[in-house]
Amino acid sequence: MPTSALLIQLTDLHLLADPAEPLGGCHNQPALDAVLADVRQRYPAPDGLVLTGDLVHDETPAGYQRLARQLAGLPCPIWAIPGNHDDPAAMKQYLTGIGLRGPVSIGAWQLHLLDSRVAGSAAGRLGQPQMAALLDALDRSPDTPALVACHHPAGPVGAGWLDAMRLADGDALLSQLAARPQVRALIGGHVHHSSDRRVLGCRQLTTPAVTRQFRPRSERPVMDHAHAPGYRVFRLGGNGELRTRVHRVPTARTALRGNPPVDKIGDKSRQGR
Repeated sequence: MPTSALLIQLTDLHLLADPAEPLGGCHNQPALDAVLADVRQRYPAPDGLVLTGDLVHDETPAGYQRLARQLAGLPCPIWAIPGNHDDPAAMKQYLTGIGLRGPVSIGAWQLHLLDSRVAGSAAGRLGQPQMAALLDALDRSPDTPALVACHHPAGPVGAGWLDAMRLADGDALLSQLAARPQVRALIGGHVHHSSDRRVLGCRQLTTPAVTRQFRPRSERPVMDHAHAPGYRVFRLGGNGELRTRVHRVPTARTALRGNPPVDKIGDKSRQGR
C-alpha cells in the first residue's frame, strides 16, 4: 500500500521583529512557543509541516530569521506560503531550508502551495497564470490525492467582514478543484478560526490562528476569547483517505495574554534563538 503521512498546519503567527513586543495587546511569540511545544509533545515525528501565511506581521528580516531558527530543529520538511502580512522576497531570503514552491510530495500525496497575496490589500487573488499552472500540475497527476494550500479562503466562511477579504477569483478556483476529484481539500488560514465547509463542490478547511481568534459567523471583527490558539493535523492515508482534527493549546492562550504558562511548556522551543 502507498505510504500514509502526518502533516501539521500552522497559520497566522503574526510575529514581530521584537519577540517581546505585543501586537494589539497579544504576545504572539510566546504563543507560538507554546503551540510548537504542544506539536512536539503530541507529534514528535511528523512527515511535514506547512505554514499558511501571515508569518511575520511587520515583514522584518529579524522576524523571519528568528522563525527560521525556531523551526530548524523540527525533524521534518517544512513548507510555507505568504499571507497578506508577509513579504515574499524576505521569506525567500531568510526562511532558509523551508520550501516555498510546489507541488511537493508527502507520502502518497501532493501538496500544492499557492501565493494569494496582493500587495497593499487584505484580500487575495491567484491570477490566471498561477491558476493555470496549478490546474496543469493537477491534470498531470489525476490519480494522486492532493491538498491545495492557500492563505485566503476561496469561498465564504460565514463571517461577512472576512468574506469580503477572500480570494477575488475564489469561485473560479473552487469550481476547478471540484472538477478534479483527486483534490481532497483546500486548506488555509486568514480568518483566525476553524471551519470545515463544502463550497461549490469543494471542501474548504480553515485553521485556528497561532495568535488571537476571531468569532465565527460575526459580521464585524469580534475577538473570540472562548477558544485558545491552535493548529490542524492531517492524516493522509495511503489509499487517499483524509482525516483531520484541530488541537487547541490552552497554554498558548495564557502566553498570548502576557502571562507565562505555569508549566513553562514553551521553554524548549526558545532554545537556540
